[in-house]
Amino acid sequence: MNQSSAYDPFAGTAGYYACHRHDYPVQIAQIIASAFGLDGRGRLLDAGCGTGKLTFLLKPLFEQAVGVDRSAAMLAEAERQAKRQGIAGISWVLGTAEDAGADLGKFRLVSCGDAFHWMDREKALTTWHGLLEQRGGLAVVGAGGGSGSGPEPWQVAMWEVIHRHLGPRRHNAEWQERTTKRHEEVIRESGLFRLISVGHVEHTGVRDFDSVLGFLYSTSFCNKGLLGDNVPRFEEDLHRSLLRAEPSDRFAEPLRAEYILAQRAQGAGRTAPTHLRRRARLAYTQLARPTTLSPSGSMLILKPCGSDISARRFRMSAPMAASARCGSPRRAR
Repeated sequence: MNQSSAYDPFAGTAGYYACHRHDYPVQIAQIIASAFGLDGRGRLLDAGCGTGKLTFLLKPLFEQAVGVDRSAAMLAEAERQAKRQGIAGISWVLGTAEDAGADLGKFRLVSCGDAFHWMDREKALTTWHGLLEQRGGLAVVGAGGGSGSGPEPWQVAMWEVIHRHLGPRRHNAEWQERTTKRHEEVIRESGLFRLISVGHVEHTGVRDFDSVLGFLYSTSFCNKGLLGDNVPRFEEDLHRSLLRAEPSDRFAEPLRAEYILAQRAQGAGRTAPTHLRRRARLAYTQLARPTTLSPSGSMLILKPCGSDISARRFRMSAPMAASARCGSPRRAR
C-alpha cells in the first residue's frame, strides 16, 4: 500500500487520541449489526482506523478485522490498546485507506470513523467497492464532539483561549474547503453504493480539565506541536478560563454520534450507473428527514423506500463519561 510521507496534522497526538477522544456509543454497533445482519463471521476493514476506537467496538461482530491508517504512531497506539484490552484477531496495516490493495482480501463491511473528511472520498469509495463482498456494506460514522465547538459556556471560553494563543484561523482545516458536499451525497452520487440509513444517536460526554486538555492535544488544530514553547502559558490560561466558566471542573458536552449506512451496489461502475443513481436518489430523499428520539428515550430508525431494514428502536445508554484512565496530560507543575 502507498505509505504517504506527506505532512501529518496529527503528529504527536496518538496517545492523547486514544485516552481523551470520546468513545462511540454502543448503539452504533447495534445499529450496524442489525442493518447488515452481522453475526460474528466475515472480515471488517476499518479505514482510517487511528488508534482503533471504532475497530474495537465493531470487532466482536466479525471473525477478523483489519485496521488501515497512514500514521505509524496511531497504529502503534492501536496495537498497544488492543493488547491492553485483550482484543485479538486484528491486523494493523500502514497506508492510505484510498489505496488499500486487493492483497488485503475481501471484506463484509468497510467502516470509517471520523476520517472520511480527510480522504479523497470518491477515490476511497471506488477502492472500498472493489474490496467488499457482493452484498458488503459501508458504515461511515462520527462520534461527535470532534471539534469541541458548542454553546456551552466552557466551550466558548475554550475557543477564546485557543484564538488568543493560535490566532483566529483554525489550523489544519483545509478539508473544510474541499468537503462542501455532505458524505451521504458523495456516496449517493458515486453510484457504487445504495444508501440504507442515515441517522444519529444523542448522548452526553463529561470531562474534567485534564480530559479537556488531553482532547485538545489529540486534535489537528490545537496540539503541542502547534503550541510549541507556548504550552505552559496555554495550559495556565485554559485552566483559569475553564474554571471561571465552570467552577465544578465538570464539563458536560452534548454529543451527536452520526452514521451513514450503505450497501455495495451490484455491477456498479462509473461508466453506466444511471439506474443506481436514480434508485439511490429516491432513498436519499427519504433519508433526508432527521432521525428523531421518542419520548421514551429510544431512537427510531426510519425505514427508507426500498430498504429491507425495518424500523427498530434502540434504548439510549446513560450519559457517557470521558475516560481518564491514562492520567493527566499536563506537565508536573
